[in-house]
Amino acid sequence: MNDLELESLFLGQNKPELSPKLTSLYSFFPFMEKQLKKVGMTRELLWLDYKSKYPEGYQLSYFCELYYRWSQRTNIKPTMHIDHKAGDKMYIDYVGQKLSIIDKESG
Repeated sequence: MNDLELESLFLGQNKPELSPKLTSLYSFFPFMEKQLKKVGMTRELLWLDYKSKYPEGYQLSYFCELYYRWSQRTNIKPTMHIDHKAGDKMYIDYVGQKLSIIDKESG
């Protein structure tokens, strides 16, 4: 079954009518998804862009909540559990520029 058929199966034929405000927000999310993959891009920066286009739009907290719900529905990815020893490895999630180390003596 394709996505529309599955959605109608689980949600029924009567989808709620979306407000123009919410429709414009949902149309912004695919652009937002691409931009978030860039280094240094944040949801807050994208929200500022959204607010400049739609001054009467949603505020930051609800904007992020709606994006999270939208991404959970549209970006379903398979996951796998990884067994590991506690404290064996450290994982860091960092969005900024990469760190560089310079030796003071050699430059």
